[in-house]
Amino acid sequence: MYPNPSRLLTMRTKTGYLFMDMQKSKFTKKALSTDEQIELLAKRGLIITDRENTFRYLSTVSYYRLSAYFKPFQIYGDKDHHFKPNITFDRIWQIYVFDRELRLHISDALERIEIALRSALSDVMSIKYGNLWYVSKKPFCERWISHKNKKGITPYKYFTNEIDEICRDKKEEFIAHYFDKYNDPQYPPSWMLMECLSFGKITSLFRNLATLQDKKLICNIFGYHPRVIESALEPLRYTRNLCAHHSRIWNRWFLYAPKHLNAFGNLSSPSNSFHMQAFIIHKLNESISPHSEWKERLYQLFEKFSDYIPFNLMGFIQDWKNDPFWKI
Repeated sequence: MYPNPSRLLTMRTKTGYLFMDMQKSKFTKKALSTDEQIELLAKRGLIITDRENTFRYLSTVSYYRLSAYFKPFQIYGDKDHHFKPNITFDRIWQIYVFDRELRLHISDALERIEIALRSALSDVMSIKYGNLWYVSKKPFCERWISHKNKKGITPYKYFTNEIDEICRDKKEEFIAHYFDKYNDPQYPPSWMLMECLSFGKITSLFRNLATLQDKKLICNIFGYHPRVIESALEPLRYTRNLCAHHSRIWNRWFLYAPKHLNAFGNLSSPSNSFHMQAFIIHKLNESISPHSEWKERLYQLFEKFSDYIPFNLMGFIQDWKNDPFWKI
């Protein structure tokens, strides 16, 4: 969001013009020692029952990371950030531990989904177009299908550049082994190269395939139409990145939401809630791993921390055990 021009102060410098927003202020906060952080939390009304443990947790996790977990328990609109009555540091710490275990649990299912997509993509396209389909123009759209690309580069050129870098760097042992042993063809086979691409690159490859028929063959592994899978991939990629970077999950409202939720079944919940993320992850994981107990283990995780977590902040009903999600 850009500032109102009427608020801007313009200054000419040797390198051009500097624009300053007059309604913004200077950051003046100073770093606090761990003891000072504890005193600040106590002053704001947080109950500290075990100062030694609190000191250790703040020292190893950091006040700033935990501050995101403080917010739901602070008085809304209070500029001094006072806590609501009877909130303990231990409760907030337990929520943090729950969130950490939740990320690991999500990552387990997303790994299965990512590898299934990677495998199906390589198998289908290699059989139809040959081992080096990924450096051919034929399988790809002429124009990039993504809201993020602003350079006008074609999918073929984009992926060729990415692949050239992988082959030049030879960071993976199996890529280096290929070039040590073979000089023809110029590139390794698809099933090797696909292992070097991130989930984001794999989803971009899939999205930029030219024909719906190719996408349908790939999506047979999930049992859903390609448009349904495409609409789910961006939210899942975003969630995977959150987990990989140890970001908060439990009460987050997600930036991306699938467009074809009804294809997965009826579940009344905000599309940008964790509730809906869990629903999609479960349905896709169920398709590729029918005997998976991912949802059951998620239930056990909820039960383990049920005394601490306000599950309504995750999109579940307060009486979460009777939520329709568990009866899917």
